[in-house]
This record gives sequence, structure tokens and C-alpha cells, in this order.
Amino acid sequence: MQTLNNTIGNDHSVLRRPMHHTGDQLASATGIAATNRSPARNNLKNERTEAVEMEDVNSTVQYGIEGDSMLSTEEDTPLLNAEDEDDEREDKDGSGLSYDESIEIVGFGKFHILLLAVCGWANASDAVETLSISFILPSAKCEMDLSSFQLGVLSAAIFLGMMVGGYVWGALSDIRGRRSVLLWSLSCNALFGLLSSIAQSYWLFVLMRFLSGVGVGGATPVIFSYFGEFQPKKWRGAMISLLSMFWMCGNIIAAGIAWIIIPKSINNSSKGFSYTSWRVFISCCVVPAFTSVLTFIFMPESPKFLLENGQEDKAIKAFKTMWLLNKGTRKGFKIFSLRSVASEDQIQQRVSLSSNLGWIAYYKDNLIGMLRSTAELFDKKLCKITILQLIIISTLSFGYYGLYIWFPVLFQQVEITGSACRVSNSSDTNDTCINGVVEYNPQVYKDSFYTAASNLPGNIIATCLIDVVGRRSLVSSSLILSGISVFFIWLVRNRTQVLIMSCIFGGISTIAWNSFNVLQVELYPTHLRSTAIGAIALANRLGAICSTLVFGALINVYCAVPIFMVAILMVFGGLLVWALPNTTRKSLE
Repeated sequence: MQTLNNTIGNDHSVLRRPMHHTGDQLASATGIAATNRSPARNNLKNERTEAVEMEDVNSTVQYGIEGDSMLSTEEDTPLLNAEDEDDEREDKDGSGLSYDESIEIVGFGKFHILLLAVCGWANASDAVETLSISFILPSAKCEMDLSSFQLGVLSAAIFLGMMVGGYVWGALSDIRGRRSVLLWSLSCNALFGLLSSIAQSYWLFVLMRFLSGVGVGGATPVIFSYFGEFQPKKWRGAMISLLSMFWMCGNIIAAGIAWIIIPKSINNSSKGFSYTSWRVFISCCVVPAFTSVLTFIFMPESPKFLLENGQEDKAIKAFKTMWLLNKGTRKGFKIFSLRSVASEDQIQQRVSLSSNLGWIAYYKDNLIGMLRSTAELFDKKLCKITILQLIIISTLSFGYYGLYIWFPVLFQQVEITGSACRVSNSSDTNDTCINGVVEYNPQVYKDSFYTAASNLPGNIIATCLIDVVGRRSLVSSSLILSGISVFFIWLVRNRTQVLIMSCIFGGISTIAWNSFNVLQVELYPTHLRSTAIGAIALANRLGAICSTLVFGALINVYCAVPIFMVAILMVFGGLLVWALPNTTRKSLE
């Protein structure tokens, strides 16, 4: 396989659409235009003129790559239909095409479908690694003879890692680039996830899960920044919502693998070393992350990031890659120069952070850059937006993870006592530990599978309505309805009713997650986008950890308290959403 970046030659002169002028007419037009150009622009025009003449002479030459575009070139990329008008506009301002104009020129097509598959699979791999821990807790407890407190620490390890990784990797991607950070964070996820499968001691296992979480936390925010920066305004909302849907796919994959592997009688053990079915399950869960690393090797860097960091030539090459895959031909590409919204001083400052330095200066400058980016999130322009998003994501995370992690306990309490909030002194459990081996109840994995699949309707609704009713409307309505639905937990009387409630809650809350993912991408400028999403991810993990602690402390005392907290907080978050700006179909900064 060869990299996508090499599928198109580096010579700009061969990537031109033929112009049907005579040689005299072309020379005359060029001479007139040259009187109003700077020397640099004259050189560019001469290169374009030579390319046109070569294409007229070799008009019968066939290009090596052909295909159909998903959208009509003539209708959907109007900037290509008026070459003279483009020349006049470029000559007038002397600054080239903007990022948004370039995105519209390359169009929407096969490249974006490929990008969705690659980024979606990476998002699914993060979900698999994050949610896999819930399926191995009974086995780890049995094999390692763990207490409830130790299980709580093990559950929190990956979330603590995601807190650290989300902020650090997110800030680094605004300095070093999206693609390179994705490669490192996904590799970290896969490597330490695999090592955790063979860790024999409890604290080594916790450490490996923490380090795996650092990788997961880094990939999640950067994926959305990277993906969103390739999307045209018309399709951005729907495409980011589709990307969010892959988290559900990862959830289903994790539940399916657990259902297939963990109940198997796999016990490859020797003195001091154990490799049982749940460890095999962990090994299988790192496959998506490993394969994601391989796919990103062949993807281009975000042209938005490149442009805002003074790398115009590389940004043009990225647009060439998009053009080739979308249009199926090298003909017609006419992005010769680009202009950035950042000032020269801003670009120079960012370039200096990415320059080759010694190790000490390298890490020092990166740390300074991360702190500077974080401080900008709370300046006068962005402070209100940042604080509101941190509060909203905390309310959503507290409610979602609090209920999802403890739904199995509610299943058990309903079956034993007939009520979700009535505590039993029974020592019965869903799984039985005999001589260090768990005897599994397959119904647990079936319920998890059904709950994960129930998110599909919410994903479809969010994708279809995100650009129709707007981001804020979907986030707000989903949060408020999720909060209201929580009150009905008091009415359930059997396991089936709890399963139905968990499916309803999951389906509705998914709409909020998907729509909020679109909002967080669109509310920040390019040089702060991943840092902001990383900071939001940190608040997300804090909300998840707080909810698990609160539910763990109170659910066996009186579960009405945490359930009431979830309902109130989610409704409150839904109302706060309306204080955020409207970003529907607006350009990225």
C-alpha cells in the first residue's frame, strides 16, 4: 500500500484544467494582467501559462487515475466554472484562496467517506478499550481476589488516564499536528492495553490500564478536530454526528466480543502466570487500535492546521489528495495559493513551537505552548463559552456514566426485591466464583449488547436533524428528556422493565452526546480546537468519576438521592445550552 500523500505528484504545473484560448490571446491576456502583479504573482502566472500551453499540446494524453465523483463537478463546485473570475479575484487581493473556498472547490465525495471510515474506526477502538473494563471486573475480582474498593480503583484507572491524555495530547495536537498525535496516542492505547492482558499483579494491571487510558484520552478529542477540519459547512454537522455513531459501534463490538470469548473455558496457566478467557478478551480489544494506527499512516495532515501554521505547500498537497479521490481525476485542480486568517506574527509564533530543538528546549516549549493555549480558552472572547461547555459536559457525563455503570446493580436489586431502590441483604450475585474461576450468567452480556444497540435510533435522529433543527436544540431537548426519563426508574418492577428503561435512557442521551460533539468542534478556532476539546474531555472524565463515587456510596443506602441528582443536573445542563452561540452551518475559525 502506498500513502495517499504520494498518489499525486508534487509538481503543481501538471494539475491544471485545460483552457481553450489561442496562444496569442493567452499571451495578450497574460501581458495585461502582469502590469498589476507583484513579481511573485507574475512567476505564478507564468507557471500557470506554461502549464496551459503544455496541456493544449498534449490534450490527448490520458491521466492514470479515473473515477466518478459523488457530486457533480460543474454544479457543486461553482468556483471551478469561472476561471477568469477566479484569476481576477486572486490578482486583485493577491492573497490566494481561503480555506473555506478551497474546501468547496475540492467538493464532498469519496475522500470524505474514506475519512469517515478511518476516523470512525479509531473512535470505535477508543470505545472498545474504554468499555472493556466493565466486562472483566467479575473475572479480575475472582482471579486476583479483589475487594470492592480495589475494583473501584481499577474502574477509575482508565478514566484517570483519559483525563491526563485528553488535555496533554489535545494541547500537543494544536502545536505538533493532528495526524502525528493520533498515531502516538493510538499506539499508546494499543501497546499498554496489550500489556495489561499479561500483567499478573493487581497494581501492575492498574498501571497498564491507566497508561492505556492516556492513549484513549488523547485520541478521542483529536479525532473530532482532525475530522471536522476536512468537512465543508454543508456536511459538517451530519458527518461529525456520523462519526459519533462509531462509539456505539465500539460499544456493540466490545459487548459482542465479551459475549463470545469470556464465557469460554480458556485457562492457559502455569506457575506464576495465568492467561484465561478474560485476558484473551483484553488482547482482542486492542486489535481496533492497532489497525487504526496502520490506517492513519496513509492519511494526510489536516489542511486547516497546516495553513494556520505557515505550511501552505503541504496544505495544497492535502487539498490535491482530496480532489483526486473526490473527482477521480487530476484534471481541473486549481488551488495555487492559500491565505490564512492568522496574522504573520501568530503563524511565526506557532512555527517556532514546532521547530527542531534539543530535548530540554523541546519539552519546555511544548509545555509553554500548552499553558498558553489553555490560558486563551479563558480570555475575554472565549471564557463564557468554555465555562458553559465544561458545566454542560459535566452534567451529561455525571448522568450518563452514573446510570450506565450501575444499571447492572439495578437489574439485580429489581430481581431480588421488586424495586430498583430497595436494598436486599442477599449475597446473591450474577456471577459465581469457584476456585478462582467465574461461572458466568450469559444474560449479563445479552443485556449489555441490547443496551448498546439501543443507541442506534438516537444516532440516526441526531444525524438527520443536526442541520435541520440545529445543534443547541438537539443537545438541550435530549438532556431535558433524559433527565425526565430518570424519574421512571422508581416505577420498574422487573428485569425487563429495567432493560427497557436503560435502552430509552441510552437512546435519548446519545442524541446529546452526538450534537455536543459537533458544537465543541465548531466553537473554537483552529489553533485552540484540540486543546479546548481536551479540556472538555477532562471535565467529562471528572463527571464520570464523581458519578461512580456518588452512586457507589449511596446506591445501597438510598438510591433516590443519586437518581434525583442525575435528573436535576441533566435538566439544568439542557437549559444552559441556550447560552451558547449558534454554530449551525457556519464557517470554522
